[in-house]
Amino acid sequence: AATDAATAAATYAATDAATRAATDAATDAATGDATRDATRDATGAATRDATDAATDAATYAATGDATRDATRDATDAATAAATAAATDAATAAATDAATDAAENVFVQIARDILGPNHLLGLMCARNWWNYVQGGNMWAAYDCYLTAARDILGLRLPSHSAYEAWERCAKNGGFRLVHEKFCMVSDFPERLRVDERNRPHSSDGPSHRWRDGWELYYWHGVQVTEQIVMRPQSLTVAQVSTEENAEVRRVMIERMGFARYIRESGAKLIHTDKRGKLWRADRPNDTPIVMVEVRNSTAEPDGSIKDYFLRVPPDTKTATAAVAWTFGMKSTDWRPGVES
Repeated sequence: AATDAATAAATYAATDAATRAATDAATDAATGDATRDATRDATGAATRDATDAATDAATYAATGDATRDATRDATDAATAAATAAATDAATAAATDAATDAAENVFVQIARDILGPNHLLGLMCARNWWNYVQGGNMWAAYDCYLTAARDILGLRLPSHSAYEAWERCAKNGGFRLVHEKFCMVSDFPERLRVDERNRPHSSDGPSHRWRDGWELYYWHGVQVTEQIVMRPQSLTVAQVSTEENAEVRRVMIERMGFARYIRESGAKLIHTDKRGKLWRADRPNDTPIVMVEVRNSTAEPDGSIKDYFLRVPPDTKTATAAVAWTFGMKSTDWRPGVES
């Protein structure tokens, strides 16, 4: 009996332990798989949601910026094109209307004055330049013709017809020739030229006729009386608004480069022991670059003067500018003594 009781107790204990171990193992396996699956599913869902949200946000931001930029650029371009087209059309229409109105006025005036021949009169007025001949003021043209005849020995039958033109060129100035009338100018009472035979005068008009009509020239460039006679009254604003590049150049020359640099708002772009390099930018024109240097030799009164020397616009340093004035590169220019 005791043996049976002990055997039963041992068998129960062993069976219970094995059953619990098997049950725990199965439970862990089942629970672990289920837990892992649930965790994986939950984590994957959460990760996808977060990733999708972040991706959507980033995509929207990038796409939104790009879309807005592209839309703005396209809108600006379309607006600019439409505005330009509308402006051009409106300007052309207004110009045409003004031109037509002015032409109608001139036609009416011509009709009142000239009667039935008013259209012929207008055509003549429009082509007036074809009737102008230079006479002795356009002597260079005749020099070619007479040189071919008198120096090269070219003799043509047309030279006999040219004789009358030649006499007019020798003895008269500008003339306007028409089949029904002729207007002739005499020689100017004052005529000044430079060493290259270009019209030029620094103390008055280069040309003046007896009736008081005057022309002002500076080394072959036609300018105003102010530029020649009153250069101190010139302003930077006048230079900036002058459309002719040659006249602008003469105006700056007559003002003086130093004054122009001071008054034009030029920028100091470099300085070293050789001097100061200034740059004055100009709309629709080449910049003026000048180096400011001090004369090593004193004036008779003991004063020391500064000078401005114009240099190429791509000059970068004051030393390079000074070297350029001596026809040298800055790397080769090494003065030992300045005097």
